Amino acid sequence: MNILVFAPHPDDELLGIGGTLLKKLKSKKTIVFLSSGEKGQTNETNSKLKITRQNEAKSVCQKLNATPIFLNLPDREISKTKNIIDQIGKIILDIKPKTIYLPHSNENDLDHKKTNELVKDSLNFVKRKQKIPLILEYEIWTPLTEINFIENIDKQIDKKIELMQLYKSQTTLKINDAIIALNQYRGLTTGKGNFCEVFKVAWYEK
Repeated sequence: MNILVFAPHPDDELLGIGGTLLKKLKSKKTIVFLSSGEKGQTNETNSKLKITRQNEAKSVCQKLNATPIFLNLPDREISKTKNIIDQIGKIILDIKPKTIYLPHSNENDLDHKKTNELVKDSLNFVKRKQKIPLILEYEIWTPLTEINFIENIDKQIDKKIELMQLYKSQTTLKINDAIIALNQYRGLTTGKGNFCEVFKVAWYEK
Protein backbone atom coordinates (compact mmCIF):
# COMPACT_ATOMS: atom_id res chain seq x y z
CA MET A 1 0.00 0.00 0.00
CA ASN A 2 1.31 3.44 -0.94
CA ILE A 3 0.73 6.05 1.78
CA LEU A 4 1.24 9.77 1.28
CA VAL A 5 1.31 12.18 4.22
CA PHE A 6 1.28 15.97 4.02
CA ALA A 7 2.73 17.72 7.09
CA PRO A 8 2.92 21.52 7.46
CA HIS A 9 6.11 21.28 9.57
CA PRO A 10 8.50 18.57 10.78
CA ASP A 11 6.91 16.86 13.82
CA ASP A 12 3.30 17.46 12.71
CA GLU A 13 3.26 14.04 11.03
CA LEU A 14 4.35 12.35 14.24
CA LEU A 15 2.10 14.38 16.52
CA GLY A 16 -0.95 13.80 14.34
CA ILE A 17 -0.55 10.26 13.02
CA GLY A 18 2.67 8.82 14.43
CA GLY A 19 0.95 5.80 15.93
CA THR A 20 -0.91 5.10 12.71
CA LEU A 21 2.31 5.27 10.69
CA LEU A 22 4.00 2.90 13.13
CA LYS A 23 1.16 0.40 12.58
CA LYS A 24 1.95 0.51 8.86
CA LEU A 25 5.72 0.07 8.99
CA LYS A 26 5.70 -2.41 6.10
CA SER A 27 3.78 -0.07 3.80
CA LYS A 28 5.55 2.28 1.42
CA LYS A 29 5.26 5.78 2.87
CA THR A 30 6.18 9.27 1.71
CA ILE A 31 5.96 12.30 3.97
CA VAL A 32 5.84 15.73 2.33
CA PHE A 33 6.93 18.58 4.62
CA LEU A 34 5.63 21.85 3.22
CA SER A 35 7.74 24.02 5.52
CA SER A 36 10.84 23.12 7.49
CA GLY A 37 9.66 25.01 10.57
CA GLU A 38 12.62 27.38 10.62
CA LYS A 39 10.73 29.85 12.82
CA GLY A 40 10.22 27.27 15.57
CA GLN A 41 10.80 28.51 19.11
CA THR A 42 14.51 27.96 19.76
CA ASN A 43 17.62 30.13 20.07
CA GLU A 44 18.99 29.02 16.69
CA THR A 45 18.93 31.27 13.64
CA ASN A 46 16.25 30.47 11.05
CA SER A 47 18.76 29.07 8.56
CA LYS A 48 20.40 26.83 11.15
CA LEU A 49 17.09 25.67 12.61
CA LYS A 50 15.85 24.77 9.14
CA ILE A 51 18.76 22.34 8.73
CA THR A 52 18.31 21.02 12.28
CA ARG A 53 14.61 20.30 11.81
CA GLN A 54 15.12 18.69 8.41
CA ASN A 55 17.76 16.40 9.91
CA GLU A 56 15.40 15.54 12.78
CA ALA A 57 12.65 14.75 10.26
CA LYS A 58 15.00 12.51 8.28
CA SER A 59 15.82 10.55 11.45
CA VAL A 60 12.12 10.12 12.24
CA CYS A 61 11.33 9.08 8.67
CA GLN A 62 14.03 6.44 8.81
CA LYS A 63 12.38 4.94 11.90
CA LEU A 64 8.98 5.09 10.18
CA ASN A 65 10.31 3.48 7.00
CA ALA A 66 9.22 6.62 5.13
CA THR A 67 10.75 8.80 2.42
CA PRO A 68 10.82 12.55 3.22
CA ILE A 69 10.21 15.31 0.68
CA PHE A 70 10.89 18.94 1.66
CA LEU A 71 9.08 21.66 -0.29
CA ASN A 72 10.92 24.41 1.63
CA LEU A 73 7.99 26.81 1.76
CA PRO A 74 8.49 29.72 4.20
CA ASP A 75 7.51 28.88 7.76
CA ARG A 76 4.46 30.82 8.99
CA GLU A 77 3.96 32.14 5.47
CA ILE A 78 2.60 29.15 3.52
CA SER A 79 0.35 30.56 0.81
CA LYS A 80 -1.66 29.26 -2.12
CA THR A 81 -0.04 29.66 -5.53
CA LYS A 82 -0.57 27.79 -8.78
CA ASN A 83 3.06 26.69 -8.76
CA ILE A 84 2.76 25.02 -5.35
CA ILE A 85 -0.59 23.44 -6.23
CA ASP A 86 0.95 22.02 -9.41
CA GLN A 87 3.99 20.79 -7.49
CA ILE A 88 1.83 18.93 -4.99
CA GLY A 89 -0.31 17.51 -7.79
CA LYS A 90 2.78 16.14 -9.52
CA ILE A 91 3.92 14.44 -6.30
CA ILE A 92 0.52 12.76 -5.92
CA LEU A 93 0.49 11.62 -9.55
CA ASP A 94 4.04 10.25 -9.28
CA ILE A 95 3.48 8.36 -6.02
CA LYS A 96 -0.01 7.02 -6.83
CA PRO A 97 -1.06 6.68 -3.18
CA LYS A 98 -3.83 4.44 -1.92
CA THR A 99 -4.26 6.64 1.15
CA ILE A 100 -3.53 10.35 1.66
CA TYR A 101 -3.33 12.02 5.08
CA LEU A 102 -3.57 15.81 5.51
CA PRO A 103 -4.38 18.21 8.37
CA HIS A 104 -8.08 18.91 8.76
CA SER A 105 -9.65 22.08 7.39
CA ASN A 106 -10.53 23.64 10.76
CA GLU A 107 -7.03 23.71 12.23
CA ASN A 108 -6.47 27.15 13.81
CA ASP A 109 -2.82 27.31 12.79
CA LEU A 110 -2.65 29.11 9.43
CA ASP A 111 0.10 26.89 8.00
CA HIS A 112 -1.96 23.82 8.89
CA LYS A 113 -5.05 25.32 7.28
CA LYS A 114 -3.14 26.35 4.12
CA THR A 115 -1.70 22.84 3.83
CA ASN A 116 -5.23 21.46 3.75
CA GLU A 117 -6.28 23.98 1.10
CA LEU A 118 -3.26 23.39 -1.10
CA VAL A 119 -3.63 19.62 -1.07
CA LYS A 120 -7.38 19.77 -1.72
CA ASP A 121 -6.90 22.17 -4.64
CA SER A 122 -4.33 19.77 -6.08
CA LEU A 123 -6.67 16.84 -5.60
CA ASN A 124 -9.44 18.55 -7.56
CA PHE A 125 -7.19 18.18 -10.59
CA VAL A 126 -5.53 14.87 -9.70
CA LYS A 127 -8.78 12.95 -9.11
CA ARG A 128 -9.71 13.50 -12.75
CA LYS A 129 -6.59 11.60 -13.77
CA GLN A 130 -5.99 9.09 -11.00
CA LYS A 131 -8.09 7.10 -8.56
CA ILE A 132 -7.36 7.79 -4.88
CA PRO A 133 -9.32 5.35 -2.68
CA LEU A 134 -9.02 7.08 0.70
CA ILE A 135 -8.26 10.61 1.93
CA LEU A 136 -8.12 11.18 5.69
CA GLU A 137 -7.85 14.45 7.58
CA TYR A 138 -6.00 14.37 10.91
CA GLU A 139 -5.81 16.63 13.97
CA ILE A 140 -2.71 18.37 15.27
CA TRP A 141 -3.48 21.32 17.57
CA THR A 142 -7.18 21.84 16.89
CA PRO A 143 -9.28 18.77 17.80
CA LEU A 144 -11.57 17.39 15.13
CA THR A 145 -15.29 17.84 15.72
CA GLU A 146 -16.34 15.27 13.11
CA ILE A 147 -14.76 11.83 13.50
CA ASN A 148 -15.54 8.78 11.38
CA PHE A 149 -12.26 6.84 11.28
CA ILE A 150 -10.33 5.64 14.34
CA GLU A 151 -6.95 3.94 14.82
CA ASN A 152 -6.18 2.16 18.10
CA ILE A 153 -2.51 2.89 18.90
CA ASP A 154 -2.20 1.12 22.27
CA LYS A 155 0.72 -0.97 20.99
CA GLN A 156 2.39 2.01 19.31
CA ILE A 157 2.07 4.76 21.93
CA ASP A 158 5.39 4.04 23.68
CA LYS A 159 7.27 4.06 20.37
CA LYS A 160 5.47 7.25 19.33
CA ILE A 161 6.66 8.93 22.55
CA GLU A 162 10.18 7.63 21.90
CA LEU A 163 10.24 8.98 18.35
CA MET A 164 8.99 12.38 19.45
CA GLN A 165 12.23 12.73 21.41
CA LEU A 166 14.09 12.77 18.07
CA TYR A 167 12.65 16.23 17.50
CA LYS A 168 15.06 17.58 20.09
CA SER A 169 14.68 21.19 18.95
CA GLN A 170 10.99 21.07 19.87
CA THR A 171 10.86 18.96 23.03
CA THR A 172 11.15 21.99 25.33
CA LEU A 173 7.71 23.15 24.18
CA LYS A 174 5.91 20.37 26.13
CA ILE A 175 4.22 19.35 22.88
CA ASN A 176 4.52 15.68 23.77
CA ASP A 177 2.42 15.95 26.93
CA ALA A 178 -0.43 17.61 25.06
CA ILE A 179 -0.49 15.08 22.23
CA ILE A 180 -0.36 12.04 24.52
CA ALA A 181 -3.21 13.54 26.54
CA LEU A 182 -5.20 14.01 23.32
CA ASN A 183 -4.54 10.40 22.24
CA GLN A 184 -5.65 9.18 25.66
CA TYR A 185 -8.76 11.37 25.52
CA ARG A 186 -9.60 9.96 22.08
CA GLY A 187 -9.25 6.42 23.40
CA LEU A 188 -11.54 7.17 26.33
CA THR A 189 -14.25 8.98 24.37
CA THR A 190 -14.36 6.59 21.40
CA GLY A 191 -14.15 3.44 23.50
CA LYS A 192 -11.73 1.96 20.96
CA GLY A 193 -8.69 1.63 23.22
CA ASN A 194 -6.54 3.39 25.79
CA PHE A 195 -4.87 5.55 23.13
CA CYS A 196 -6.30 6.41 19.71
CA GLU A 197 -5.69 8.68 16.73
CA VAL A 198 -8.83 9.91 14.98
CA PHE A 199 -9.63 11.13 11.48
CA LYS A 200 -12.29 12.61 9.26
CA VAL A 201 -12.86 10.82 5.97
CA ALA A 202 -12.58 13.50 3.28
CA TRP A 203 -12.88 11.11 0.35
CA TYR A 204 -13.62 7.43 -0.10
CA GLU A 205 -13.85 5.58 -3.38
CA LYS A 206 -14.18 1.83 -3.79
